[in-house]
Amino acid sequence: MSVIASDNFESGGWSGGSGWEGSWSQSGDSGIMAAGEPHGGLYHLRLRRATGYAEREVDLSDKNDVSIRVWVKTADFEEDETASILISQNGGDSWVTLRTWVDGEDDNEYDYYEFDVSAYVPSSEFLIAFDANMNWKYDYFYIDDLEVYGG
Repeated sequence: MSVIASDNFESGGWSGGSGWEGSWSQSGDSGIMAAGEPHGGLYHLRLRRATGYAEREVDLSDKNDVSIRVWVKTADFEEDETASILISQNGGDSWVTLRTWVDGEDDNEYDYYEFDVSAYVPSSEFLIAFDANMNWKYDYFYIDDLEVYGG
């Protein structure tokens, strides 16, 4: 077992990390930045408002026993505001939500999460996405130290 792909966002740009099929595809209020106290290093991914979105593809065509490891921080959510991590095994034709964060879990502290995605591999078009669904520019969804791990 080993790290297949990772990004700690320390490049400060959308093409950092290793093992990916390409750069992050992002839209809306999304950015890689130093503000907001990253988990490790100087930078992390921040999504805001209802528009913040980022996804990245990894080839898992010859992999099994795969998990996604990530540090996540949410802050200042109000009722009905959420943020999610999603995966697609078919290049985005259909999506599975691995976890949704809600108001009450937004303590502005990084927490570690690990998701077993072995049931969705092998896949040559595996996507990991982060999606914000908040109302305000001061509602935050942070992602740092992302790893796809397996064998």
